[in-house]
Amino acid sequence: LKKAPSRLLILLKSRAFDFLSIAVLWVISLWLASRLMEVSLFKLVSASTLQVIGFYLILLVLYFSFFILLLGETLGDLLFSREK
Repeated sequence: LKKAPSRLLILLKSRAFDFLSIAVLWVISLWLASRLMEVSLFKLVSASTLQVIGFYLILLVLYFSFFILLLGETLGDLLFSREK
């Protein structure tokens, strides 16, 4: 018999997916910005660490706000709720 995954495990998986998907978008956008400014990604991050972290937090807030307000759940919730 296969045991159904716990709600906590599903919640952790969905949040991990949400945070990682935003992190991928964040790194891609930082890479594009560094290419446009013709500096390395590491120089961009080291020169403006607080601004880069703030940008990630803004992306997270927008992501969770839009998905929860408009759909009632995030992409991670949609993907991992099917495991029940």
